[in-house]
Amino acid sequence: METRYTYKGQDITTDLMFKIEHIVTLLAERGNKDFDTALSEFLASRTYCALQQTDNLLWAESSEFIADEYSRECQASKAPTKPRETGFGCMKGQIWMADDFNAPLDDFNMTLTTRKGAP
Repeated sequence: METRYTYKGQDITTDLMFKIEHIVTLLAERGNKDFDTALSEFLASRTYCALQQTDNLLWAESSEFIADEYSRECQASKAPTKPRETGFGCMKGQIWMADDFNAPLDDFNMTLTTRKGAP
């Protein structure tokens, strides 16, 4: 089965395929990689996933812009991240619970009273 990409009823599959080819060519040139390596890396990216969702109009941007977005994605994934705190108290101040959390629910009580009278 062949995947088709449409936008507002128009088939944009060919346009999208040419755009992907141009993006990967740019990425291969920038990274001094062969086309197949650049293609497999791009196909595994979030940028490529976003490109497939035609409603967000990323496909309408220039190939250079999309290649830059992919480069930013790669840089962000390589950037060191602050280790998350874990253990007791790590969520302190981030969780809120209503004062009447343990109060009986009105809908539940109505269901129980109607079932008691049912045969």
